Amino acid sequence: MLLARFLVEFEKRLKNIEFENVISEWKKYTVTLNRRVKIVTHREVSEGLAVDVEQDGTLVLELADGTRKKNVYGDCFHKG
Repeated sequence: MLLARFLVEFEKRLKNIEFENVISEWKKYTVTLNRRVKIVTHREVSEGLAVDVEQDGTLVLELADGTRKKNVYGDCFHKG
């Protein structure tokens, strides 16, 4: 019963979050943007410059060849 009430209240509050504000605040405080990073997933490893965080939370890397790659998940390691 307690968990059900919590989940109902959580869902109500989640609907009221303005994610644009969350992402803009995230960008202000993240130490990842404008740094070289390595993203490791169970399928691949990507290295590049972290250039943006999109509105859905996707991290955008600029690769060595200048292309951009979107990363939805993975372990992120700073390269310096």
